[in-house]
Amino acid sequence: FCVRTKNELPSLKKVFMAGALVPQEVISRVRSIAPHGEVFTPYGATEALPVTYISGSDVLGTEPLPACGGEVGTLVGKSVAGVEVKIVRRAETMHGMDVENGELPPFEIGEVLVRGENVSPEYLFGQDATKKAKVETDGGFWHRMGDMGYLDAEGRLYFCGRKAHLVEVGERVYFSVPTERIFNQHPKVRRSALIRLAGKTLRAAIVIEPYPKHWPESAEAKREFAIELRRLGSGNAVTEKITEIFFHPSFPVDARHNAKIFRDELASWAQIEASKTNGGPW
Repeated sequence: FCVRTKNELPSLKKVFMAGALVPQEVISRVRSIAPHGEVFTPYGATEALPVTYISGSDVLGTEPLPACGGEVGTLVGKSVAGVEVKIVRRAETMHGMDVENGELPPFEIGEVLVRGENVSPEYLFGQDATKKAKVETDGGFWHRMGDMGYLDAEGRLYFCGRKAHLVEVGERVYFSVPTERIFNQHPKVRRSALIRLAGKTLRAAIVIEPYPKHWPESAEAKREFAIELRRLGSGNAVTEKITEIFFHPSFPVDARHNAKIFRDELASWAQIEASKTNGGPW
């Protein structure tokens, strides 16, 4: 409303945005109407909040650094005072988690673990969940965030998406945030979602939600749009092998945030579309 009516909020000092990744264009819009204020985007979870935070000025003024594999995560800043962040090798089970010997060097993507006084020690009436999420060590317990990410040489955390949303195809592991970031650069794309497709082989695919005014109405329009997206993806080593593209008019998201995408629902939908004669992928 303020942008549309050219109004400013000069008395506004601080704006904190959390719950989901905050696009840079949103940060820019909010800062444009708060000339004497600053935007902050904390990172954390219900069990540990905050873990890190960063100002909008730093987000917009920092060139993001890629991980060893070329993936570029979302910069969420350094840990707050009293909170430690550690990146460890991904483990599928509690027994496979090695906190002491599994710590990864900067720029390697792994599981995000946190420790601090603001981290909850257990789940109420949830002993199994507590065992899966809390890793006991001699120095106290670590909480598994369920997220993937990496640290740079200065200790800044880059978020690469939920562990449950990664897609592993052979020796390649696709992480949702770095993968979707490539396709989201297309001016007609509102957002995208990395999904896994089952079949004779497991494949990584991408679902695209275009801006409504750019929705491809015909099969030919979808085909041309998909060609543009594949050309965009082929220009990056992270996405060059993703060739299956689906178009969805409105992603299913959680009601609380209206931003967190239900990728499992999209994957089931795409699986059905792939079986149709005139469905997808394109």
